[in-house]
Amino acid sequence: MNYGENISKILLLLIVIIVGYASYNLEKINQKSTKFYEYEKGKINLLRISKINPRVEYYATLSQDNTIDINRKYATSLNNNEIKNIKTFLATAKDSEFYNIEIKTYIMFDKQRVNIYKSSRYIKLPSSYKVNDYMLDIFKVYGIDEFQYAELAKLKDKIFEDRDNFIDTVVRTAKLNRTEWVVQNIPVLGLGEKAAKFSVEIDNTTKENLLSSDTIDTIINELKKSYNVYTEIK
Repeated sequence: MNYGENISKILLLLIVIIVGYASYNLEKINQKSTKFYEYEKGKINLLRISKINPRVEYYATLSQDNTIDINRKYATSLNNNEIKNIKTFLATAKDSEFYNIEIKTYIMFDKQRVNIYKSSRYIKLPSSYKVNDYMLDIFKVYGIDEFQYAELAKLKDKIFEDRDNFIDTVVRTAKLNRTEWVVQNIPVLGLGEKAAKFSVEIDNTTKENLLSSDTIDTIINELKKSYNVYTEIK
């Protein structure tokens, strides 16, 4: 075999290697250029997206909240720390006098929102009534006299579990006219300021749907799945 033949074979081998390498990289480029995130309503070309942001929003009212935070809606980034925070307040909610919880997760692809998960609405309604400072202050504005105020104050902090019995007792004790306003507002005011604010946002036909350890586990697992959707496409 002469020198020229050796050179030819070496060149041929180099050409095969270069062509193979180029084909491999071209395939990778083609795969990357057609990388999509597919979801129920379509698909998104990820190469055209500059920012991907996982989000969670929720109503999370608990009886322990400050009055200003009752019925507040929260929205923030979804991450492992936030999932831990949500798990903590869900555990706290189980022992709350009342709560209203609903959680949604979604991913923002620039300005496009893709919903990932929506929980059921978990709600516990306030159910005990008592004459309290908030109620007395409102009735004072309503126009009760000193005698009526003093008589109502004697009932202060006595707990009533029956709504109608509470209304009847307050009307009778304070010698109130049984107007529509009185009948509608006595039980609301008797819940206290925070629970009264909470109840304003709750429809009268709303039924309780209580949290359990199993439902909390389900919610947390769904939040983790939602975050995993993000980590797999980022």
